Amino acid sequence: MKHAKNIPSLFLAALAVSCGPKDPAPIAEINTEYSVFNGDTIFTRIDYMYLKSSSIAVGDTVKMYGDIKLHDRPLVNPDLSTMKNNSDPELTEKSLKYLAIGSGISAGYRDGGYFNEGIMTSFPNLIARQLGIEKFEQPLFDKSDYNGFGRNLPTERNPGGGPAPKFKRVSNNTGFKGIVNGRLIPREITKNMKEIDNWARPGATMNALNYGVNYSGDPFFARMKLGLVPMLYTYHAQKSDLFTIEFCDDVFMGAANTSSNFFNAGGPNGEHGLYTLLKLFAAEGRKGCIANIPDPSDFPYFKFITMKQLKSGLGKNYMEGISENISKGGFLVRPSKGMDSLASTKIPFGIKVKPNNPFNDLNRTRMSVEDNNVNITAFAKENGYPVVDLKLLYDRIIQGKYFTVDGVRVDPSYPNGNFFSNDGIYPTAFGQAVIANEFIKTLNNFYKVNIPLIKTKAYLDVR
Repeated sequence: MKHAKNIPSLFLAALAVSCGPKDPAPIAEINTEYSVFNGDTIFTRIDYMYLKSSSIAVGDTVKMYGDIKLHDRPLVNPDLSTMKNNSDPELTEKSLKYLAIGSGISAGYRDGGYFNEGIMTSFPNLIARQLGIEKFEQPLFDKSDYNGFGRNLPTERNPGGGPAPKFKRVSNNTGFKGIVNGRLIPREITKNMKEIDNWARPGATMNALNYGVNYSGDPFFARMKLGLVPMLYTYHAQKSDLFTIEFCDDVFMGAANTSSNFFNAGGPNGEHGLYTLLKLFAAEGRKGCIANIPDPSDFPYFKFITMKQLKSGLGKNYMEGISENISKGGFLVRPSKGMDSLASTKIPFGIKVKPNNPFNDLNRTRMSVEDNNVNITAFAKENGYPVVDLKLLYDRIIQGKYFTVDGVRVDPSYPNGNFFSNDGIYPTAFGQAVIANEFIKTLNNFYKVNIPLIKTKAYLDVR
């Protein structure tokens, strides 16, 4: 059986480690500080051995637990009787069941990491509150592992003098139990996976729906205890009245790491997994919607290092594969440690080395966005589902022309804006609320329901 590709460096760079022993290395517990969660004491545990560095990290730091305050639920739950899937006897006479499928945005990935606060402020969880769902089960880490797979926090420290923003990697109370042969071993989710409602995973792609997942190097799936069953059937097995689908990482990962993924025409049966999944859902009478993909070319991530800065760092020196692309145009810099060093005027040219995959091909990325979105729209239309136009939403936000329903201008600037998180790609908690409202608007318009919109101001101060 063909397996999905291992998760690429956009995520694994944030989890870089040195080689380890065959058995999981023990965690060093340093209980010098503690947090309190629901009356329980959570001691600070330093896991620095697991989070050695990220692509532009210059050290480690500690992030204490903070209460996750979500927006107030609607005073009156909306009438969603028409959204119920009454053709399924297992769902009849039960409260609305909502299933979220997707990748980094749906999972709540932000600040270059995957952690409980991000998961809790993911747009599916915010939508669930507006739907009146009392218990929307998320794949949370245990409360003592609240920092999950870590995150990046800004720092002024810049030993190499490069122009890219620098971060310290949160290294305490993570979701890892050890290292085997240099591979991170996460703690598995303790709850029954059949109870999970948010099945999003950072790095998941719709082009891999026809296949199972190769665990090697993929801690996101390893903790979910999944086998090699094609993911579309794993998703389909989860009962629901309503679903949302978002697979932006098909483009985001490629643009940030190697090359953007074009739409894969089919699977083993000649049918694309996304089409098969939507067809199965439609046959069962499930309601739902699917998002198209924004163009990441104008995201802050690709402005961390500019061509002008790169040219300044090289001076009058020539480096094959770099210098010609600076003058050619049509490329964006991928801000790795190596490219940051090349753009530094502080580091001598003689010790600079050309990194792998230094540039993003602008034309290829935009063609990939169009290719994926044409197929997403066609599949949705054929199976009777609406498309959430995230591409248009992001275009308006990046132009600085988007205001929320409660009057907040969505600011795409970096690092002081309110929409993009520290990683320059994924949204802040406020950005998640903006996206949640776009999904809600689509559901309201298509299914003629009246799900209340979120007051986004509640998330402006969540960082």
